[in-house]
Amino acid sequence: RGNGVLTKLNLDGHALELPKLRGTDPVASLDLSGKHLGPASAVVIASLIEGNAVLKSIDLRWNKLGDEGKGVIREAVIGRVGFELEIGVSARN
Repeated sequence: RGNGVLTKLNLDGHALELPKLRGTDPVASLDLSGKHLGPASAVVIASLIEGNAVLKSIDLRWNKLGDEGKGVIREAVIGRVGFELEIGVSARN
């Protein structure tokens, strides 16, 4: 039996690794490029990385985040000195 802690969440066809996003399984960078993530995933990612002081870079290029999704991600990391956010290129379809 597990301990009841959610470790993965699949909203857009890709299972997000929640411990890495929230920092309980600390990593300095995450590559989530080309995972077909949409605005709902962006909201989850933003809420988790906002409190993750260990994460220093995240690559979200080639997704379908939309303007709203990109905005919430940017807001989550605004003011974090040295944080690298790659989000500019969007996927088609």
